[in-house]
Amino acid sequence: MVEFDLLQELEFVLDFQQDVAPQKNFRLGPHGLEPIINLLCRFRRFVKASSISLPMGDVEACVVKVDLYGAAIYSALLSFRAAVDREHYDPPDFAGIRKVLRTRREIFPVADDTERFTVLGLCLNEEGRIVSDDCLLVGHHGIDGFMMLADDVLDVLPVDHASYERLCELFGGVCKHLGQRMSNYTKSHGKQKKQGSETASETTSKYKDEGRAYGTRSSSRSQYNS
Repeated sequence: MVEFDLLQELEFVLDFQQDVAPQKNFRLGPHGLEPIINLLCRFRRFVKASSISLPMGDVEACVVKVDLYGAAIYSALLSFRAAVDREHYDPPDFAGIRKVLRTRREIFPVADDTERFTVLGLCLNEEGRIVSDDCLLVGHHGIDGFMMLADDVLDVLPVDHASYERLCELFGGVCKHLGQRMSNYTKSHGKQKKQGSETASETTSKYKDEGRAYGTRSSSRSQYNS
């Protein structure tokens, strides 16, 4: 079979070591492992469907061979995920919000169990932008919990599932709007913090000036009284 001969060209994937983030020949996307994975899936389905016309021994040998490649790729992907933060390889709409959660999480309030659906209460204007910060709550009952659902769509739901593209578009749209709002919130929070620091500095300087003036007047009075 042409497909089976082609598998010999893919033997480099068997060199992927478990628990080691591979570098050489490990590439993701449409020009990396994606077409290889699709090929292996189609070939495996083809072999299983041909079990009636092919000797059972040949079918089992092909399936075992394909599964070896699949296991090597799966192990490499798990190692990659353990070594690289998701914001570097997730789709852009998902990656943006992950970066904000990683770098500026501390400035957002944490949702309690009574606010578990607040993140879904997005108030959008005519342009589709979020107009309220009430949904910007982190934690298990907030945005982090929502991202766990997004992870299931990206990682668990089969790509050939009838609802895969629609759910990716839905979750991606929510993540995009949340990420933009969170990014704007961090910028405004930084400005407020800076203004607060400047005000506190000006107040402290004012008190010091008044203190020096008060000390001068007191010294003058003491000098005249003596």
